[in-house]
Amino acid sequence: MHRNLTKFVLSLEHLVLKSTLLDLFLWNRYNQNKLAFTSDLSKKLYNTKHKLHDFAQSIIQGDKDSLKSIHLVL
Repeated sequence: MHRNLTKFVLSLEHLVLKSTLLDLFLWNRYNQNKLAFTSDLSKKLYNTKHKLHDFAQSIIQGDKDSLKSIHLVL
């Protein structure tokens, strides 16, 4: 179960990264003048990716509080 949860969180991290990069690419392509929004989205992507990565690492290390929070979310 522990390994499956780790794979799930890492897959979620990858999915968020891919979808946000796609949004960023499409927005930038069609709205070249919206650099402030692009920069803001990049910051949000960076923060989200690192939060998910930290969460995944806590699962890998067996942090019981993180495992409890997963059960609450699921």
